[in-house]
Amino acid sequence: MKNKRVQITDLTVAYRNYESASRSIKMSLLKRASSSHNHKIALQNMSLTAFEGDVIGVLGRNGSGKSTLVKAISGMVTPLHGRIITDGLITSIIELGAGLNNELTCRENVKLHSAIYGLPRSDVDSRSERICEWAGLIGLIDTPIKTFSSGMLARFSFALVTDIQPKILILDEVLSVGDIDFQEKSLQRTLELMGSGTTVFLVSHNLDTIREFANRAIWLESGNLRFEGTPEVTCREYQKSFKA
Repeated sequence: MKNKRVQITDLTVAYRNYESASRSIKMSLLKRASSSHNHKIALQNMSLTAFEGDVIGVLGRNGSGKSTLVKAISGMVTPLHGRIITDGLITSIIELGAGLNNELTCRENVKLHSAIYGLPRSDVDSRSERICEWAGLIGLIDTPIKTFSSGMLARFSFALVTDIQPKILILDEVLSVGDIDFQEKSLQRTLELMGSGTTVFLVSHNLDTIREFANRAIWLESGNLRFEGTPEVTCREYQKSFKA
């Protein structure tokens, strides 16, 4: 039986809606913030189990809760209630360039990334060269990434987070950016990770990508899990909602 990698139980995530920025700061200082805001529910009572090797496609309109879900799995947001249990190293690309320091070079960003994940400092140079070679940036290894185009940044980000063989990989619209060469290379690396047992959460508006690479899919709507099933059936049900 496959191991559970992610166990989500009754997950609810809410964001605070403040009446005004100035009032929220003042009220927070007075420890009366509860009277100056209400909550907007981003996810409500969601439960989901992901197993070793699963590739779960995540569908939904903008504002449906897709990014909130993967941020919660990554530990970037705190649930209002419910719980998430994860087993294994998690890496993610949720926003292009997130977690990178634009003032630093490729090599320096790899050094920072290695320190965060507890990797040996002695491996920084070899990691930097391996990552930049895959991303087609070997000649820019000591160049600040603030000079990079969005495509270059996408290649570097993807190579960086997938270089350490995560147990759980989260990709939010990453496979749809960049040129054809990058898309093919990133898909190939994702397939390699899937073959090694990595659990992947693949957020995408591209239904063909979900159908081709996911073995399960979920459809979120207004913060609720509307449907869960095979990619083909889930995509079909999702498409029907646009005709209703």
